[in-house]
Amino acid sequence: MTNSSNIKEMQRNQIKFRMENCRSPTGANRFYVVTRVDTFCIDKSSSAELSEAIDSMYLWYEKANKCYTYLEDVPADVNTKSIGSELTRTGWATRGWTLQELLAPPVVMFYSKDWVQIGTKDTLSYVLSRTTGIDEDLLTRKKVLDQASIAKRMFWAGRRNVTRPEDIAYCLMGIFSVNMPMLYGEGGTKAFLRLQEEIMKHSDDHSIFAWTDEEASSDAFHGLLAVHPSRFRLSKSVIPYKDREERVSYSMSNRGVCIELYLTHLPDEGPNIYAAPLDCPVPPRFGDHAFLAIYLQKLPGGQRQYTRVKIGCLAEIRDRGALHTIYVRQAIVIPTLAGVYPSHVLQLRKVTGTFPEYKVVASMVPPAADGAKATLSSKAAYFGFRLPPGNATASKILSRGENRVSYALQIVWSEKEPLLITLPRMGGSPTGNQYNVTSVQLL
Repeated sequence: MTNSSNIKEMQRNQIKFRMENCRSPTGANRFYVVTRVDTFCIDKSSSAELSEAIDSMYLWYEKANKCYTYLEDVPADVNTKSIGSELTRTGWATRGWTLQELLAPPVVMFYSKDWVQIGTKDTLSYVLSRTTGIDEDLLTRKKVLDQASIAKRMFWAGRRNVTRPEDIAYCLMGIFSVNMPMLYGEGGTKAFLRLQEEIMKHSDDHSIFAWTDEEASSDAFHGLLAVHPSRFRLSKSVIPYKDREERVSYSMSNRGVCIELYLTHLPDEGPNIYAAPLDCPVPPRFGDHAFLAIYLQKLPGGQRQYTRVKIGCLAEIRDRGALHTIYVRQAIVIPTLAGVYPSHVLQLRKVTGTFPEYKVVASMVPPAADGAKATLSSKAAYFGFRLPPGNATASKILSRGENRVSYALQIVWSEKEPLLITLPRMGGSPTGNQYNVTSVQLL
């Protein structure tokens, strides 16, 4: 029985024989690459060599005069015109790393498992296009790779497999002309997120945000970036508008992706739900001036923090609303803000009655409210009391002790976001006390 090391040695010998005979008519050596087995020459035990090889791999293929692709599961008598033949089912077309082997070289020659030539990238372009989803014009080099949108290139990789999870990102670096450190062990999701962050440094193509996940809950929170190329399964036809208007740059910050987007409020979809049109037309009606949009939800607490929701579909928008600078974190954590907020100051004055009662005579709203006038009310269902209709200043003591009085009320900003304020007694005489806010909890 022949083991795997013997098989690799046999393949090396076959390649060596064929490469020694691959010379130009004048006898001068030329640069050739044999795909599928080229990685036998990489020392994978050396992380430095592996990293350098992966960084340079796309360039190797691009600079090759010819690229020989050995298809170990395709017979010599394959019907190269038939959709559904062994050629369209070859495992070579389902691997992540072979995507650049198909796109980068100017000439690709395909060989069967018996080393019989069955065609070239040009002569097999129709079948290869139907098998891989790559436009025929790109395979025949009538168009350059940069003319394909980010979403379309992600679509090509969505159905491909890799052995190591991180390779789903690393195998696409050449496709997007970016480089980044390879950190095997970080996981496929982190690697793919890093890839998209690198792409954003070089491209303002909004189609990078045009992904969906039909199996996700409509109520779940998500970031702007996809976690896997398969999320672009329905985005093959998404393209950006060209020169419609100048796009403002966006980038990753410690508060998430910082980006300027137009926001259209959708009250029928739920509280604080907005449609954020991307600078992409709606396929396939590219000429009707509509915009492809994603759904965003404003998070409590202001500070322009949003999250993506309803990722099972994309929206269509014509009225883009107002332009806003927003932040969207990739990992969404609803904050429970607690601490000292010196600008949140309320003054309470004792009023007559059997039980000590107070009313609000002054308040300062947070800076995030942009100077909006605060509305004061109680939360009746929780605290067990209700303010008189129209009275937004009176409230009751919730609890009292020998040296403190606890008081609670609700401030609603113009954005309709409530803050629960708890006020402990600061000391002083029983009457005319001043209370400072010492804790704030977002509801």
